[in-house]
Amino acid sequence: MRHRSALAAGTVCVLTAAIYGCAREPAAPRPTPESSAEARAATLDLAVATILSGSSSLSTSVSDLSSGISTAVANLASGGTVIQAAVFAGGKSTCYVRDGEAECWGQNRTGQLGDGTTEDRSAPVPVTTAEGPIAALALGYTNACALMEAGDIVCWGSSVSVFLESGAQAAYRTVSVGASHACGVSAEGEVLCWGRNSLGALGDGTTENREEPVEAVGLAGGATAVAAGVDFSCAVHRGGVRCWGSNDNGQVGDGTYAVRLIPVDVIGLDSGFAGVTAGVFHACAWTNEGEAWCWGENLSGQLGDGTGYNSSHPVKVDGIAGGVSSVAAGGSHTCALTRAGGVMCWGNNDHGQLGDGTKDSRKAPVDVSGLTGGVIALAAGTGHTCALRKDGFVQCWGLNDHGQLGNGGTEESLVPVDVERR
Repeated sequence: MRHRSALAAGTVCVLTAAIYGCAREPAAPRPTPESSAEARAATLDLAVATILSGSSSLSTSVSDLSSGISTAVANLASGGTVIQAAVFAGGKSTCYVRDGEAECWGQNRTGQLGDGTTEDRSAPVPVTTAEGPIAALALGYTNACALMEAGDIVCWGSSVSVFLESGAQAAYRTVSVGASHACGVSAEGEVLCWGRNSLGALGDGTTENREEPVEAVGLAGGATAVAAGVDFSCAVHRGGVRCWGSNDNGQVGDGTYAVRLIPVDVIGLDSGFAGVTAGVFHACAWTNEGEAWCWGENLSGQLGDGTGYNSSHPVKVDGIAGGVSSVAAGGSHTCALTRAGGVMCWGNNDHGQLGDGTKDSRKAPVDVSGLTGGVIALAAGTGHTCALRKDGFVQCWGLNDHGQLGNGGTEESLVPVDVERR
């Protein structure tokens, strides 16, 4: 497995089945496709979207579960063309992927937007550091990784020291970037992690930092999703949820507050789970039947159980009629995409990240203003949230000090605002 030590901001590395390369300058932009962005967006407006939450197959959809992303596959009216579209958020940055192309906005101090600069962007700019169709993105606080449709991974920004490599006969299904570590799921169902490991976030039974990916103990041949938080990680393995690493807020979910160096079962979540998402110090998972469960820090009500008490075991999120399609855990807030296509949020609301028109924190789910239907994908950053609507528009709300709402300004918004379209 090839690796490198820490690189300067803006450095780009690419891993493929055949080559490994790093460069200080970003790769040249991809050629513009024959159809314009406006034409593709107009076509997407006509689409009927089908949510495929929790899928691990690149041929249908890809989920970055650390950011609570669901990827929608739309069957278009004109010619049956298939477009994959999703929205991603992490830290104070946001990205949108549509039909293999990506654009990002927000904080860019370390080049995490992938546009070859370190200038913050208050409106979308194209990602030029990854050549070829992009299936999904994973955003950390100062870096980003793109999962290419071919199964390779391209990373940029800072503190991205190692990459997952697709072998000659294999591809990687998902990648998740935490604060100082990252994890991915291979086509064989293995969970591999790398980076800081002082509190066991890599799950290899040690506290040694790793420059090369190491396998999380006991998760071979059955993992379908992974989520990286701040010094802890969670995965869906054979339908159950397992977590490991830092546990001072109960975020491992095993009923204790002890650091776990290898994956342990989350109490009661042993089967039927479609996905998992990790915030800063809390995590949530959702079932195939639409139930949502959360655990860990709850000082702002981000667990959605109506209390403000931390929980070292999962608590059920109530008050979401009809169930959820996916969940996105932010810094200290949480949002869910309902099966009816609406968005509900709970937890910290200091910057309006719940989208209900107030700054009142909520201990139970509330509707996001104007988004009671028509949403197909959802993402949460540290203090902002974004949704992809089935008409092709992206809307964001909450903190906007680095332009992460993408509306051309830097003022926070208590309700969803449209992201500018290129």
